[in-house]
Amino acid sequence: VAPDSVTYELAAADGDDAAIDLDPYETYVDRFGILHVGTTVPVGTVITLTATSTYNDGEAEVQTATGTYTVVEPA
Repeated sequence: VAPDSVTYELAAADGDDAAIDLDPYETYVDRFGILHVGTTVPVGTVITLTATSTYNDGEAEVQTATGTYTVVEPA
């Protein structure tokens, strides 16, 4: 595994906090770290993305970052 490598975990919930299944072929993070959201994901869905570093040189700690994205209607 190369330096700066990460794994991504996606979770989604609707406005009532009920879990939504995401199609991994439509909604995913590509190798450049860009989140792609499929056309079948409903407006108002909150997607939580957790990125975890996978490279450890023996001195650095594993790093985790979490962010959210709310799906909106296209302008």
